[in-house]
Amino acid sequence: MDELPPRLRMLMEDCPAPLAAKRDRIACRQLVMRTVLALDAGVTRTAYWNLAPEIAGYRDRYQMMDLLFGRLPLLDFDAEGGLTVRRPAAETFALLARELAGATAVERRGAGFHVERPGRGPLWIAWADGDTFDGEDAPPVAISLPWAGASAAGTDAFGAPVPLDVRDGAVHLAATVTPVFVS
Repeated sequence: MDELPPRLRMLMEDCPAPLAAKRDRIACRQLVMRTVLALDAGVTRTAYWNLAPEIAGYRDRYQMMDLLFGRLPLLDFDAEGGLTVRRPAAETFALLARELAGATAVERRGAGFHVERPGRGPLWIAWADGDTFDGEDAPPVAISLPWAGASAAGTDAFGAPVPLDVRDGAVHLAATVTPVFVS
């Protein structure tokens, strides 16, 4: 494993903890980005197919599907065999589902995606373009989104608050490759 490039090593079972954490952050970001892009393209329903391993405690590190997706399920089994362990992408999936609840349209507008949520108030989802693996090391990019309100709240794909500046009919933020929900 030590001879493999980090982009492949992060998909291996028992990869170094920093690479595993990076892989999980990438999975969370990609979950939001790909869902939003699909909705913007007219897709009306999506599903996350890798809910959990099929069998508690079973791993086949030499099987191709395990190499590609074995570290990306939403859930995992606990020590007693219960399907109770929520992986980082499960938290992002739940956050995305809450934010998109009741959405009737997603449309790319300028630097972000505007989400129509009747009865819930405005929602924007935005991120900076960047490399999937190395993009989190890039400096933030200043973006502005149209905003009619006097205040706004920002939350990133990991559930962390994001500072926003609301002025002149827009919300301004320092965008990174991590999607931000602005409401």
